[in-house]
Amino acid sequence: MDKATKWLIRGAASAVILLAIGTPTYLIISKNINEVNTQKREKNEKLTSLKNVMKQVASRLENGVSLQSSTDAFRPLVDKLAVVREFYPEDPAVISATKSESLFNILQTYWYNTIYYDGIALGLNPEISKFNRIAGKTVATPLQEKRFFGVTSVDKVESKVQRAVMYNYIIRLLKEGSI
Repeated sequence: MDKATKWLIRGAASAVILLAIGTPTYLIISKNINEVNTQKREKNEKLTSLKNVMKQVASRLENGVSLQSSTDAFRPLVDKLAVVREFYPEDPAVISATKSESLFNILQTYWYNTIYYDGIALGLNPEISKFNRIAGKTVATPLQEKRFFGVTSVDKVESKVQRAVMYNYIIRLLKEGSI
């Protein structure tokens, strides 16, 4: 066998070896790239879905809900957040939705207390304090308490104003988080 034939055989063998190594490597790399792209797409879909639900809930709250229907109005956000929170806890939309959920729970308690206690200050100012603490700033101002024959009461109109302030803060938080 002459030198040229030997080199051709060696070249062909090298090409076969490179194809044998390169093809599986290419397939593995392309599979990993496809998986990463699929995960990114799923993340974007889940976060987009959460943002859409945040807009929907904010719109429902803007149109007004009763205390009884408020849980149903907020339920889609709670459901969607349960799916997304675990996978993307650091995303701004998830943080905003989580904060909104916590604030809304406090608002519901406050709202219930304004109805149940009918102007008695028992359960109002502590809820305002909780709300402000979670919001990270003073959103609602504490109510002025008046003592009369051992009963501490507050102005009913002012308690409704503070409820509206908290309510609007949650709506704004949902809207800003959904952008």
